Amino acid sequence: PTRVTAIGWGAWSDVGMAVESVRRLLGDDRGHPQACDGPLFSTCTRDPSGRVTLDGSWPDDAWFFDEHRTAAGAALFPGAGYFELARQALRAAGIRQPFEMRELVMTAPLAAAVDAPTSVQAVLKPTEFGYSLEVRRYLDPGGWLRTAEAQIVLRTPAAVADPDLQALRLHASDRCSI
Repeated sequence: PTRVTAIGWGAWSDVGMAVESVRRLLGDDRGHPQACDGPLFSTCTRDPSGRVTLDGSWPDDAWFFDEHRTAAGAALFPGAGYFELARQALRAAGIRQPFEMRELVMTAPLAAAVDAPTSVQAVLKPTEFGYSLEVRRYLDPGGWLRTAEAQIVLRTPAAVADPDLQALRLHASDRCSI
């Protein structure tokens, strides 16, 4: 029998067939794509810095493309759609609190690929107040093209007081009969 001794794991500590199983067992899925819940993204990958990359493949006849075409027939992702895209990206990253989107800049049209799915990424990077968001589309050839960027400020849900029903009834009775 051959005797093997490993000293100072270093760069080899995250290599091997058992590493994947141990990560899943311990719930450490950073750096490994996980399935996303939502129609815009299919996988979500986290890295140790807290960066979250979401990947999606959108068909050229998706309703949000199909309902937003130029006069020449080119299908575009609507600008207002970036708010829903941000919400889905945050949810896929496990964040369900209210947010504010600031400084949304659309740097290039997010156009549908012709007769092929459109590969899209959303990248969330932690900031002091929430996340920066970058949205990009894959061009073949050419690589990733940034189509939009924004700042996402996470908010604490506001406490909602119970309404004063008696005051509402008095106010309403002045205006109409109940």
